[in-house]
Amino acid sequence: MVEKMEALHPNLFFKIGDATFFAEVDAFYENIPYLTGNEIRAGLLRIAALIGDWHTRLISPHLTDGWFPVRVEKFSDGLFVTAVSTKYSGAYGCKVLQIGNLTAGDAFEKVQSITSGDNVYSQIYFAPLFFMMSSVMNGLHIVEDEQILYLLVEDKNGERIELSLEAEPFDSDEFYSWYWLQHAVPTDTYVSIFSDQSEGLPLYIKHFDSPYWFEYLEEYKTVYMCFNQCANDESESFADVNSRLWSYIEANPVDRLIIDMRHNLGGTNTYLEPLIHGVIKHDRINRKGHFFVLTGRKNVSAAVQCIAWLEKHCDPIFVGEPTGAPPNHYADPEFIPLPNSRFNLMVSKWYWMNTRYPWDDRTWIEPHIQHQARSEEYFHRKDPALMKIFEYIEKH
Repeated sequence: MVEKMEALHPNLFFKIGDATFFAEVDAFYENIPYLTGNEIRAGLLRIAALIGDWHTRLISPHLTDGWFPVRVEKFSDGLFVTAVSTKYSGAYGCKVLQIGNLTAGDAFEKVQSITSGDNVYSQIYFAPLFFMMSSVMNGLHIVEDEQILYLLVEDKNGERIELSLEAEPFDSDEFYSWYWLQHAVPTDTYVSIFSDQSEGLPLYIKHFDSPYWFEYLEEYKTVYMCFNQCANDESESFADVNSRLWSYIEANPVDRLIIDMRHNLGGTNTYLEPLIHGVIKHDRINRKGHFFVLTGRKNVSAAVQCIAWLEKHCDPIFVGEPTGAPPNHYADPEFIPLPNSRFNLMVSKWYWMNTRYPWDDRTWIEPHIQHQARSEEYFHRKDPALMKIFEYIEKH
């Protein structure tokens, strides 16, 4: 595994010194005869995570033998259950106080330590995936019995609830698309923010399964475009939706454009030109106070490339959270099957310099207007980040 990483990555030790890295590798290798299979799984994940590159990581449904059907996500006010099997539906929306035999905060630090990410924000987004992997949780000693996950949660009334969730089999795809694309948990039926749509959904998750869409917000003379994937939809290509977008803007009293990329994990950057070029060509939109981009922890790969190119060539106001990757980063991985573990190793092959200057060493792209999401905003279907844009429009 390490040999492949050294051979393929153009600059493997761009964050961690080689002496420190190999000391960690040697210590792990020497301990392997004394480790359980689950401890080895966790150790391999940690070795990959030391590189600090989201495109250099281990992926496989074989990382775990079972799955805990609960999604625990981090907000500015703590860890909360955002989706859970219908068998444990009472836990939905609760604050998590204890996970296994650790406090929620200590458990999160453990899973974050084995999470490959370009920066702390992408780690925060992807780390909860490991809470669902029973074998990894056992390998980290968060749970002693890999078949049972103990949770202590607190509901909105302050009442504490103890839960013991059973591990389940689940047929996951290799890239865990159910996690980042469907906002789901590894089970057939579950409760989430999408379960009850009688109150409607905020715009940023209104059509969460669509790669891109837009609508006109007449009150603000603004087009809101939700851009969830750098991909082509079979029903309408990204080039075609951009043609329709700019035709609409040209034919209607549109003063501003909002592009919401908070749920965009990336994809293929070659699709992006119609959007970048469209903004450049439209002076009515491409000026301060008339073009906004919502960003977040999920923005890595082609998504952060898009944001970096918009920053480089246009005049956007960024709103939300910092991006999950730096503007300049390593990407375009090669996939190497590891025969003994049946894991797949991803290793970045190329360095993308997306900004004007090679010395741009920012760890993320900082929003001009920041907002760190709170749990009550999420569960009450509010979107204060978008509201901050509306407040800005009203003031200017």
